[in-house]
Amino acid sequence: NGRSHELYHLEDHAAVVLFSFAADCTVSIEAARQLAAMRATMGESAPPVLGVNALPGDDRSAVAAALGETAQPVLMDPSQSIGRSLG
Repeated sequence: NGRSHELYHLEDHAAVVLFSFAADCTVSIEAARQLAAMRATMGESAPPVLGVNALPGDDRSAVAAALGETAQPVLMDPSQSIGRSLG
């Protein structure tokens, strides 16, 4: 949706779901669709779900095109700082 998302805004949640996302990976695209559907079904009780794209070659337009109408936020992390911070 083009909005900015940052992990520290979610620190008040008991859990946050992160998953790897790549614009050219059919498995991660399908996972994004299924996770978005899960959140829609669970409503307010669902934990925040964010994809993480750490591929320097993927830009926002490629991610948006891969997601299509799927309302799934993806954090762009070309510096791979999220992965490093998670260990």
